[in-house]
Amino acid sequence: MNKTLLLILCDFLLLNLLALTRWEKVDEQLVSDMPPPLASPEQPRPDVPVGDEDLLAVMQVSLEQEQKEKSEIGEELEIVHEELVQKNEVIAERERLVAQREAQLALLESELTEKTEEVELMSSRERQARSGAEVLEKKLAMTSEEMEMMRAQSRKLQEELAREKEMKEQLLKNVDVLKNEKDAALNEVQTLNTQVNIVQAERALLKENVEELKGEVAIVREEKLKLQEQTGKLAEGVSDLVDQSAGLREDILSNVPVNANTLFNSFQENRIQVEFKGFRSTFLGPVTREKSTKTVLVQKDDKIYAIFHVEDSVLSLRGIAVDWGSLQGFFMRTDEMFSIEGLQFLDLDPRIVVAEVKEGTAAFMGVDVYSLVNEPFKFEEAVLVDGDGNYYGETVFKLDAETPGYVKMESKIFSRIFGEFSPSRGDLVFSKAGELLGIMVNNSYCVMIDSFLTVEEVKFGEEIVTQETSKALNMMKSRLNRLPPQLQ
Repeated sequence: MNKTLLLILCDFLLLNLLALTRWEKVDEQLVSDMPPPLASPEQPRPDVPVGDEDLLAVMQVSLEQEQKEKSEIGEELEIVHEELVQKNEVIAERERLVAQREAQLALLESELTEKTEEVELMSSRERQARSGAEVLEKKLAMTSEEMEMMRAQSRKLQEELAREKEMKEQLLKNVDVLKNEKDAALNEVQTLNTQVNIVQAERALLKENVEELKGEVAIVREEKLKLQEQTGKLAEGVSDLVDQSAGLREDILSNVPVNANTLFNSFQENRIQVEFKGFRSTFLGPVTREKSTKTVLVQKDDKIYAIFHVEDSVLSLRGIAVDWGSLQGFFMRTDEMFSIEGLQFLDLDPRIVVAEVKEGTAAFMGVDVYSLVNEPFKFEEAVLVDGDGNYYGETVFKLDAETPGYVKMESKIFSRIFGEFSPSRGDLVFSKAGELLGIMVNNSYCVMIDSFLTVEEVKFGEEIVTQETSKALNMMKSRLNRLPPQLQ
């Protein structure tokens, strides 16, 4: 129990004891217990002996003293009573204060209870808040992961949108290209219709010429019989007639297409083997490249050339141009080798290179030299031959107004048993008259060779580092990049 409360209770009990005591009875008892008063000296008692008078006097004095003490005690009792009244008032005041304090204590206890409940509620809320915070932290962690996933998905979506945008742009470009191709096809159809009409007219004219030639041959035969009778007189006339007949025969032969098998057999008999070898040094070590191909000799005016696609040699216009340290090339025919002095790039197309062949060397090889075509559009078909002689076949070619100097080959894939195939880069193209029409620069287009005008040359030799072959190759790559896309 609280010490203050204990003291208050003790004071309260003491005051109750003092208040409940009957002080009047106590005074009467004290008076009754006192001895009777002594007789006054002025009133002597006759019956009392003289010896006892002193005792009475003493008792009288004692009585007076007791009365005096009694009066003093009465005064003290009044004082005590007043003090008791005051103490009662104090006790009442203290009781009031105690009651007030008890009320305050009860209020405080209720407030304490409420505060305790509030503390417990707050503790519960704090626990709930902590658990909620933990849940929120977990959710936050999950949200962070989801945010990362969403960001990754967003980046992925952005990349897909970018790809779709590129595809859309590419499709738009393809649409434009298709429109251009459609327009070109329409133009080509019109051109082909015109060519068909021209060819039909030429065929009709040729038919008329053949009929006329037949009649002339009959006339010539009759004239020959007559001339045999008059040999002496008409010798000069007969010689002129023979010349005319030879020219007529050549004209007839030039208008008759040569069979593809005949052309391929001629190619097989007159092709020459060509070997290329290149060497250069790099920081990773030496690099050696070797190439082998087959081709034919072609003559223009008084010069003879061997013709190639540049990718069939050790040189290349693809990738990074390099400086070769040494380049070698050899023509091989009948176990004989003839060195190549260098390759020259044609002005017609930077991918076509030629190697000049001396007239004596060509004669020693024992091969026929092809001539360039004079009338490339006399026949609507051409004969394509693989350089290695693995396949050959006839194919239709068409003119393209956007690519002058080139013809487009019809691309089709058939069994090689029947001699038909899909054209590819480096194939040689011959006209049906047996002349060289050109060479395939890619899988669709053939460049027509009508001259050997060159723009750049790469010399062959053992030490050619100072020649800086990369400059020539870069120059040719630049020319190639300027060509229309369909020709690249």
